[in-house]
Amino acid sequence: MKITKNRIIFLLSALLFLSLAALALILFRGHSSSGETSYLETPDKAVYSVELKPFDTLNKGDRLLVFFTGSVQEIYPSQFKNQLGYILLNDL
Repeated sequence: MKITKNRIIFLLSALLFLSLAALALILFRGHSSSGETSYLETPDKAVYSVELKPFDTLNKGDRLLVFFTGSVQEIYPSQFKNQLGYILLNDL
C-alpha cells in the first residue's frame, strides 16, 4: 500500500514538474521570440526600426507608442537599444 502511495505521489510530482516546465518554455519562447522588424517613418520623416509581435500588422497612418530603455541608436534606421514593447494607439 505504501509503495503504491509513493508511486502515485512520484507520478503526480513528475506530471506537475513537466507541466510547469512546458508552461515556462511556452512563456519564455513567446516573450523572447522576436517578431518581424518593421521600419516606421514619423511625420517629420525620421525612420525607426521596431520589432513587432508576430501577429501584429501595421498600416500606413497607424499610430504606435513604443516603450524602451536606454537610448535610441543613431544609425540608419534608428533603433531602440532595449525595446520593451509598444501599444498600437488605433486600438484604444
